[in-house]
Amino acid sequence: MSISERREALQHAKAENQERNEAMLACLLDLTYPEAKDGTRVDVSALKAIIAYHLIRCGWRMDREKRMIKSRKVNARGVFVDANEWVPIDTPDDPLENLATMTMAEIEALPPGLKAEAIQRMTGEVLPELPDNPGWKVQTSIRISDEPDEPDDGFEWK
Repeated sequence: MSISERREALQHAKAENQERNEAMLACLLDLTYPEAKDGTRVDVSALKAIIAYHLIRCGWRMDREKRMIKSRKVNARGVFVDANEWVPIDTPDDPLENLATMTMAEIEALPPGLKAEAIQRMTGEVLPELPDNPGWKVQTSIRISDEPDEPDDGFEWK
């Protein structure tokens, strides 16, 4: 193999490596708190490098023309530094982009974190901590009936 052929092979290998690295980075970013169909978010941070590496070797590459969603940074108290939300691709990167023309009713209707940020941008005042999330609650419900035990398991309750 001549020197020029080796040089060309090395350049080709470098170009392929660069393309794989760029695809890997795009895949890693897309695996930041992925969202399921029902809105559930998953923290795969411990696995995303392995998943991305595997997908790149399987041929995964981003097709920007088919992209339907994009990641938008969440700036709020009490969330991870890299917190994001997945929004339609045509949504503005800044949810408060039109703050100057928003009505008070529109600002009042914003989620608490965005509302606090909007007020901070307008007044410079940092609002006190947002109220705690009350969490998930279930009302206990027990029904007792005097019906026979079905199916008969051979155990008799007394």
